[in-house]
Amino acid sequence: MKKLTSFLLILATCLMVFSCKKDEAAGGGSTSKVAVLSIVVNDLPAIVEVPQHQTLPFETQVASNPGPESALQITLGADESLVASYNAAHGTSYQMLPATAFEFSSGQLLLSRYNKKSTKGSLSLKGEDCTPDQVYLLPVVIKAVSGSAAYEKSGAAYVLVKVTGSTVEGSGTQADPYLITNVEELAQIEYLLVPAQTTYFKLMDNIDMEDVEWTGIDCVYYDPTTFEPDESKTKLISLDGNGKKISNFSGKGGFFTTLRGNVQNLTFDQATITGGSAGVLARQAGSNATPTVLIAKNVTVTNSTVTSTGDGSAQRNGGLISHMLGGVVENCSVSATVESDKPQTGGVIGRMEAGSVINTTFTGDVTKSSYYEGGLIGMLLTGEDASPVVIRGCRVVGNVTNVSDNNYSRAGGLIGQIEGDATIEGCSVSGNVSGNGHFAGGLIGVIKSRNSVTVSKSWYSGTLSNPDQNKAGYGSLIGRVADGTNLVGSVTISNCYATGKLKGFRWSSGFVGDIERGALTIVNGYSSVDLSEMKPDTNGNVEVGIVLGKVREPVYTTISCNGFVAWNLTERDFCFPDGAVSLTGNYYGSEGTVSEQATALHWDTSIWDLSGNQPTLKPTLN
Repeated sequence: MKKLTSFLLILATCLMVFSCKKDEAAGGGSTSKVAVLSIVVNDLPAIVEVPQHQTLPFETQVASNPGPESALQITLGADESLVASYNAAHGTSYQMLPATAFEFSSGQLLLSRYNKKSTKGSLSLKGEDCTPDQVYLLPVVIKAVSGSAAYEKSGAAYVLVKVTGSTVEGSGTQADPYLITNVEELAQIEYLLVPAQTTYFKLMDNIDMEDVEWTGIDCVYYDPTTFEPDESKTKLISLDGNGKKISNFSGKGGFFTTLRGNVQNLTFDQATITGGSAGVLARQAGSNATPTVLIAKNVTVTNSTVTSTGDGSAQRNGGLISHMLGGVVENCSVSATVESDKPQTGGVIGRMEAGSVINTTFTGDVTKSSYYEGGLIGMLLTGEDASPVVIRGCRVVGNVTNVSDNNYSRAGGLIGQIEGDATIEGCSVSGNVSGNGHFAGGLIGVIKSRNSVTVSKSWYSGTLSNPDQNKAGYGSLIGRVADGTNLVGSVTISNCYATGKLKGFRWSSGFVGDIERGALTIVNGYSSVDLSEMKPDTNGNVEVGIVLGKVREPVYTTISCNGFVAWNLTERDFCFPDGAVSLTGNYYGSEGTVSEQATALHWDTSIWDLSGNQPTLKPTLN
């Protein structure tokens, strides 16, 4: 049996050697099969229509039949010489697509050993430098192959491209802007934007958008190969509303998904906006890189609602802008209901990181936010090296209501929380602020200063209330100062006042609720807030003052108060604990009138009108 097995092995070996020699005698030195390579452009229509100034990406691959016996590195490109032969074969007269109108992804396609499909690349078709509505030809070829010589090319892939023209009158320059007259032309705006330059538009008629399914205009340029945003190629817009109105606009996010540029002289009436992050004008606007660039001027929102939808805590909602990265909002007016059960909700801006808001008004209600909720801005957060944000001449007439069960309200009639550096000047709030957790203020809920926050020539009038006996830190002007061990800068409050009523429990006051640590300076102000409805907490503590409700960490705290009138109508202390703030240079009592006591403290009459019983601020700001 062993002899038979050995014989069969020897016979098989001989047959293999004979077969190989036979192949060689026939002239075949190798049995390797040649890989035939062909180009694939995925999802390619018969004619690709590219809107002017836009980019459409397509996936490219190389197919191989059979798969190569060695790995290949393949580079694709275009061959203009094939245009003439294509036209001759098809009876056409196409021109070559201009070089500026297409781009192949950098790098090589990799075709692994024995695989029949390479890795994917991309071909970007651009609506640039083409005659509108003319069809062009792009022959795509394999330009180079490395790794093996055992391959063949099956030919080119031919792509027909037409750049669609615009029906909008104008050329998009500042001297000759695109003129928008109807919804159809409004929808073409995004397609007319050009990367890395400003395109100008002007609204010529009022536009009713009822029953229009709107997708927000996106000004950010996305790299067609990586699909990542490239701010260096941002598509800037300048839209002049020309005093016209866009009515019955509804959509998710906002009229702009991302706004880079500016909008002026435009009214949105009866807008209904929903989304995880939403604002009537824009979901996101401005840029940290250029925080002084105008975003919006003379933009009005009337009779509108903004409502948050979806899950996730990183949502921001504002009556005008959801998330402001930087820039200037000036002379704008928002009349709306902004309702969100997520944090960072504002009547005008949900979250602001840089720039300024000037002479802007909110009228309406902000409600249901879990925390960081403000009549003007929900959360004002600046970077460590950023310039102070400026809020000047702004006004809120309405209510801010926190109804969530979150432990922290951080609600403010003007701003929910400031974290960083800011200048607040000439601002006012008329309305009620209700918190449902710790910390709320008639003007500002919480200030956490890195270097300095100044609040001047500003006031609050209304009822600030806290329904929970175990929640603290309520102030009719500022709820809490310097909350946090890492942010112990200085806060200066000058020429400010608060009137109305405070309803709540401990660590609260008619001016500043409490201070944890840092430097607080108060100069020339008053409080005539009714504190009669302040009640003890569950432990029987009241801890309420007229100017300051609680000093939590005296070792780390510096307080200076001068020229303050604490109008005592309810026998409350000047501050708590008694003596934490000196009475020297201030007035505590109810003799005469507030204006008479302010006169005795030598208030500046260029700032204050002292003719009535209670001082008021003169309109020194434009």
